[in-house]
Amino acid sequence: MLLCYQGVLKLDKTNYTALVFIGKCAAELDQADQSLMAYRKAIESDETQPLAWQVWEEEGELTKDLVTLYFTS
Repeated sequence: MLLCYQGVLKLDKTNYTALVFIGKCAAELDQADQSLMAYRKAIESDETQPLAWQVWEEEGELTKDLVTLYFTS
Protein backbone atom coordinates (compact mmCIF):
# COMPACT_ATOMS: atom_id res chain seq x y z
CA MET A 1 0.00 0.00 0.00
CA LEU A 2 2.81 2.37 0.90
CA LEU A 3 4.33 1.99 -2.57
CA CYS A 4 1.05 3.06 -4.19
CA TYR A 5 0.97 6.30 -2.21
CA GLN A 6 4.64 6.93 -2.92
CA GLY A 7 3.83 6.50 -6.61
CA VAL A 8 1.16 9.17 -6.33
CA LEU A 9 3.72 11.52 -4.78
CA LYS A 10 6.00 11.00 -7.77
CA LEU A 11 3.26 12.54 -9.89
CA ASP A 12 2.10 15.13 -7.35
CA LYS A 13 4.52 15.87 -4.51
CA THR A 14 1.88 17.73 -2.50
CA ASN A 15 -1.01 15.27 -2.82
CA TYR A 16 -2.77 15.69 0.50
CA THR A 17 -4.43 12.27 0.60
CA ALA A 18 -1.26 10.38 -0.33
CA LEU A 19 0.70 12.24 2.35
CA VAL A 20 -1.89 11.44 5.01
CA PHE A 21 -1.93 7.76 4.14
CA ILE A 22 1.86 7.59 3.98
CA GLY A 23 1.82 9.03 7.50
CA LYS A 24 -0.66 6.37 8.58
CA CYS A 25 1.34 3.56 6.96
CA ALA A 26 4.57 4.80 8.51
CA ALA A 27 2.91 4.95 11.94
CA GLU A 28 1.74 1.35 11.55
CA LEU A 29 5.33 0.38 10.70
CA ASP A 30 6.61 2.17 13.84
CA GLN A 31 8.39 4.81 11.74
CA ALA A 32 7.42 7.78 13.89
CA ASP A 33 9.76 10.27 12.21
CA GLN A 34 8.53 9.45 8.70
CA SER A 35 4.94 9.50 9.93
CA LEU A 36 5.32 12.93 11.52
CA MET A 37 7.04 14.29 8.42
CA ALA A 38 4.24 13.02 6.14
CA TYR A 39 1.52 14.54 8.34
CA ARG A 40 3.38 17.85 8.47
CA LYS A 41 3.72 17.90 4.68
CA ALA A 42 0.02 17.08 4.32
CA ILE A 43 -0.93 19.92 6.65
CA GLU A 44 1.41 22.30 4.82
CA SER A 45 -0.12 21.30 1.47
CA ASP A 46 -3.66 22.08 2.68
CA GLU A 47 -4.14 23.48 6.17
CA THR A 48 -7.92 23.61 5.71
CA GLN A 49 -8.29 19.82 5.59
CA PRO A 50 -8.72 18.24 9.03
CA LEU A 51 -7.82 14.61 8.23
CA ALA A 52 -4.07 14.84 8.90
CA TRP A 53 -4.71 16.57 12.22
CA GLN A 54 -7.36 13.99 13.17
CA VAL A 55 -5.25 10.94 12.30
CA TRP A 56 -2.25 12.45 14.05
CA GLU A 57 -4.35 12.98 17.17
CA GLU A 58 -5.96 9.52 17.04
CA GLU A 59 -2.56 7.89 17.00
CA GLY A 60 -1.69 9.69 20.22
CA GLU A 61 1.06 11.61 18.51
CA LEU A 62 -0.55 15.03 18.75
CA THR A 63 0.85 16.50 21.91
CA LYS A 64 1.45 20.04 23.02
CA ASP A 65 5.18 19.63 22.33
CA LEU A 66 4.56 18.43 18.76
CA VAL A 67 2.10 21.23 18.04
CA THR A 68 4.66 23.72 19.36
CA LEU A 69 7.36 22.10 17.21
CA TYR A 70 5.15 22.28 14.13
CA PHE A 71 4.29 25.93 14.53
CA THR A 72 7.78 27.07 15.48
CA SER A 73 9.80 25.26 12.84
